[in-house]
Amino acid sequence: MQLFASFYEVARDPADIIAEVDLEDAANIKVKHLSGGQERRLLIGIALIGNPAVLVLDEPSAGLDPSARRNLWEIIERQRQKGTTVLLSTHHMDEATQVCDRLAILVGGRIAAEGEPDALIREHSATATVSFEVSATRTTEEIRALGIEGDISSSGSAGTAFSIVTEDPDAVIRRLTFTPGLQAFNYRVTRSSLEDVFVEVSATSS
Repeated sequence: MQLFASFYEVARDPADIIAEVDLEDAANIKVKHLSGGQERRLLIGIALIGNPAVLVLDEPSAGLDPSARRNLWEIIERQRQKGTTVLLSTHHMDEATQVCDRLAILVGGRIAAEGEPDALIREHSATATVSFEVSATRTTEEIRALGIEGDISSSGSAGTAFSIVTEDPDAVIRRLTFTPGLQAFNYRVTRSSLEDVFVEVSATSS
């Protein structure tokens, strides 16, 4: 770390950087003996030694276990809170959702979609799936006859479990709940994820 600090006229204190990337316990360990997560944190520390306004990270968590990935996210978040602009590439949609304020999805080297994570999900995958059970056997036609908008399917062989893909899950649940004699219960709403958006954008842009 001291070597890289010497490359800059005005560099940050190496000891401060080591603390910032949570490497105090490994400060005297040779690089070849560091774990994968420690190596990634070291690389981020080297990138920070010159006190950059923009920090560029290429697949920073590739190959790391879940615990090491979360530690890395915390370091990135601390840099964001200090005002550093962080630009990173990743294939992990959970990482993009957790770390990024804005996203750009690249297909064939071109930006196919961009925006805030929640906005991208609403724009490209506006539906949600409502799963539920009923107390007595019903058919999909009977459920559809309730006036519910959406793609209805039976998710069990007994005719007591159903799934509805809809743009308005709240309206579906209200209709099911207040239909006399239906006795629907055990509701579960599954919303689209950023991974769904990535798959859709990739398919429509290729």
